[in-house]
Amino acid sequence: MQEKEYRSPAEKNFGDYLCEKGIFFLANVRPDPLLPVVDFLIGGKLIVEIDGKGFHNKKEDAKRDAVMRKAGFDVFRIPASNTFDRDKLKICWREIEKKSRMTDRKI
Repeated sequence: MQEKEYRSPAEKNFGDYLCEKGIFFLANVRPDPLLPVVDFLIGGKLIVEIDGKGFHNKKEDAKRDAVMRKAGFDVFRIPASNTFDRDKLKICWREIEKKSRMTDRKI
C-alpha cells in the first residue's frame, strides 16, 4: 500500500479517520486537469478541504469552491481543529454523509 502524502497534521488525522472507516480516497490531488489541488477526493466527486486557521482566506475559498461545484463536485470544508477532536470529527463526517446523500452521491 502506498503511503499517502499529507501537508499537515490535520490532514493526516482526517486521512487516518477515513482509513479506519475503510473509505477509499486520494489526498492532495487535482480532481480535474483544470481544477486546483484539493486536500481529499472521495468517491470521485466529493472534495473535502481541511481549513487551517491562518492558511485560508474565506473569500478565495468561496471562489474556489464555486469553481469546483460548477465542475460537478460536492465541496465540504472542515476546520483543522476539528480533526484533533474525535467527537467533532465524527460529527463533521456525519454531516458530509448526510449532505452527500441529499445530492444522490454515494460515498
